[in-house]
Amino acid sequence: MDEISSVYMVRLMYEAEPAVSEEDVLERLTARIGEVELMRPSDVPQPELQDALNFVFPSFRVRYADGSEIPVGCNMIMLELKPRDWEGDHDLVQSWNWRQAKLVVPNCRWSIMVNDFLALGLPYKDRLALFHNIVMSVLDVAPCSAIHWMPSQQFIDPASYVLTKDSPDPDPIYPAINVRLYNIQDREPGECVMDSIGIAALGGLDVQCHFVGLDPTDVAQMIGNSAYYIFNQGDIIKDGETIQGIGEGTRWKCRHEDALVPPGRPVLDIDPGPPYSAGEREVRE
Repeated sequence: MDEISSVYMVRLMYEAEPAVSEEDVLERLTARIGEVELMRPSDVPQPELQDALNFVFPSFRVRYADGSEIPVGCNMIMLELKPRDWEGDHDLVQSWNWRQAKLVVPNCRWSIMVNDFLALGLPYKDRLALFHNIVMSVLDVAPCSAIHWMPSQQFIDPASYVLTKDSPDPDPIYPAINVRLYNIQDREPGECVMDSIGIAALGGLDVQCHFVGLDPTDVAQMIGNSAYYIFNQGDIIKDGETIQGIGEGTRWKCRHEDALVPPGRPVLDIDPGPPYSAGEREVRE
């Protein structure tokens, strides 16, 4: 089973090669984040990243067990995209918030890969807030045609993304959480798995529900609400406790399990109970 990565990465996609200078990006990073240092190629240990733009953030540091502290960083590398058939692409199919993505993404020929490094030990809310500022800094310099938010397995509209971040009341989470739907074949008719994807990639907890006979639209709303609640409040729901299900007065039992659908990660499983429960529940060790 695929595992989640220790780096957090998105792909900014362009129809034509973007013009990006390290001076412009550094200026925007400094304006949005504060103290930023540019890493010279000789300071980058990975040869494949020596042509990238590499920055570190001295105010964002991760403390290790031996007492040492290392600043978090990010890098950006431009890549030419190889032609490919996008028909049926998993992340395009799961891009529920931007259905026009299937018309835009195939026209993109260049990308800027943006990822953090040494950031896994940051509190996940701080890590995501920093990453949003990194992405927004690149978009200040080089607006793109599409964003592939890889940890939440979806393509998003850059204009909508910028609007949510530069508004007077910015959304601190979108698009870090996505809700996926999978129809289970050769099993009970109407059997589905729905889950959230994206929180575990930051070091938090995703949510899943394995069910039959329920309206997926209603389940998606419940999964999304639960995922946002856990992101904001943390992993506070204990095994055996219940949350509001679908319909007034319903209570659905929760327990920690391993995800049914890749990538491999811990999830909070929400069991709708009979007659809607599907599959076996197994406690995560």
